Amino acid sequence: MRDSFAILNEKLKTQPIINESLIRATIDRMVSRIKKDARKLILIAAIGALSIFAGGLLANWSWTFRIVTLLFLAIAIAYDHYSHRGLTSKNALNGDLATTRMAAAKLKKRQAQWLWFSIPFLMVWIPWFIHESLAFYPNPKPLLIGAAVGAIIGGIIGIRQYLHTRRAINEIIKEIDSLRNDE
Repeated sequence: MRDSFAILNEKLKTQPIINESLIRATIDRMVSRIKKDARKLILIAAIGALSIFAGGLLANWSWTFRIVTLLFLAIAIAYDHYSHRGLTSKNALNGDLATTRMAAAKLKKRQAQWLWFSIPFLMVWIPWFIHESLAFYPNPKPLLIGAAVGAIIGGIIGIRQYLHTRRAINEIIKEIDSLRNDE
């Protein structure tokens, strides 16, 4: 199996057009996957915003809490959209790979920057959520248990998504760099 792969790899190196086409197709798949995942996260944030709005009406949370939460989710959606700007399948397939590489590197940097904002925000928001729930619910235990389960599941999904996107970005950069080195 390894011998077959080595022979195929040597043949691909002698045919740069095929090699570049395969690399571009691989990069396109990774870019498409990153964009699809970003759309899912934006949808989840939008559903979260609607839930906070509706839950706030039912739970009688303070307007300050609701507005700050909705503002955070709106900023998250806008920043995610902004972070993915420039990373397109069009550039990966037919365009300048240097542009795709630069957009991927910017996305990687912006993701790390977002963590510096979102984690401290959540460290303040979670106790605030608990305080709001204790103040307005006669029996907040079911709500707090549900919120804890949701936070754990959301945290796991978020970490997995973050790591998956980082791996894909690193792979895109590696593939583009290898294509540049072959030229």
